[in-house]
Amino acid sequence: MSEAYENMSKVLKIREKNLSISHPSFITTYNNLGIILNHLNKKENSQDYFRKALRLVEDVHGKDHPMYAQLSINTIPNYDKENEATNKESLEKYSKILETLNKKYNGKHPEIAKIFNNIGVIEREMGKLQNAEKAFEKALQINIEIYGDIAHPSIAACHNNLGLLYEEEKKFEEALQKYRKAMMMFSTTAGDKDARVAQLYQNMGHIKKKQKDYSEAEKHFKKSLTLYKDAYDPDHPNVLEASKYVAAAIRRSSTSKMNESSLSEERSDSPRRSSFFQKFADKFLKKRSSQSGSETAADKKKMSFASVVKASVKQAKEGEPNGSNDPLNESDSPRLKSKFSEYDKKNSDATGIGEKKKSLFAESSQRR
Repeated sequence: MSEAYENMSKVLKIREKNLSISHPSFITTYNNLGIILNHLNKKENSQDYFRKALRLVEDVHGKDHPMYAQLSINTIPNYDKENEATNKESLEKYSKILETLNKKYNGKHPEIAKIFNNIGVIEREMGKLQNAEKAFEKALQINIEIYGDIAHPSIAACHNNLGLLYEEEKKFEEALQKYRKAMMMFSTTAGDKDARVAQLYQNMGHIKKKQKDYSEAEKHFKKSLTLYKDAYDPDHPNVLEASKYVAAAIRRSSTSKMNESSLSEERSDSPRRSSFFQKFADKFLKKRSSQSGSETAADKKKMSFASVVKASVKQAKEGEPNGSNDPLNESDSPRLKSKFSEYDKKNSDATGIGEKKKSLFAESSQRR
């Protein structure tokens, strides 16, 4: 992607030497530079180029031109969790752009599908899952009408976003199906090492973690990290984030294996311990029953203890479940749960463990 930026910058310099600054060719150049910088996570710089492209469209074609509506998409802010007013304003802007494009293209155009996709992203993040699902399904429908039901990046983005939605609703198997379909499409159109494939491995890793399949989660996170390292520089936020997920997955996986081992040893040892306590309790009770005289408070306490021991042994023999003693049951194991919570809290930040950051594949309006 850095190489793409260098090449497009050279194109810009050539055009600046040979063309008037108001030449329509600059619209495409500015817009593409903005898209590249956006992918490089340089949001502010990308917005500078998007605004330049938009101003030039206004000067050349006017605000009523469909191109102005199309390129306006790039200047609309993504979801802002700290500013609900901004999110509502973004949705309003998308609605106005839809009106313009629907009149021109009769509801069937790639840019219209992108707008529905981006609306779905914001609605989902705002917690309006039904609205989000409708928007994603609409985007998917339009894209299939345009491209057919084939491997295409825009169709793949819709499947990914529906997967995120199903995951939010805890429909994990449906989410995995959507992620796999999106991965197949991105792999077909962009290759197995594409960064979006890396993101999908990460998304699937999060589902496996929620299903407590920590070994599978670890595999998915490691694959994601490998692909991100191929796509980005070592200090890129996605690489750093993926590294944290791998570290957390390894920790959980190893802890889970240790707990399984400890549980197995405890169960194999329980008959011997049960037998010992049974004999101890029987001997103690027999001795007490043979003694005469009044019982002191201390005697009653001992008797009570022996009765509890015997009852516990009987409970163990009968196989009565005792969830609080199961080290794999996180909800009943404060120590284990606290251990993971402290680790997550310690390592969480804007891109950290505590709250996963998943690509929502909000799309830019591309003109090449």
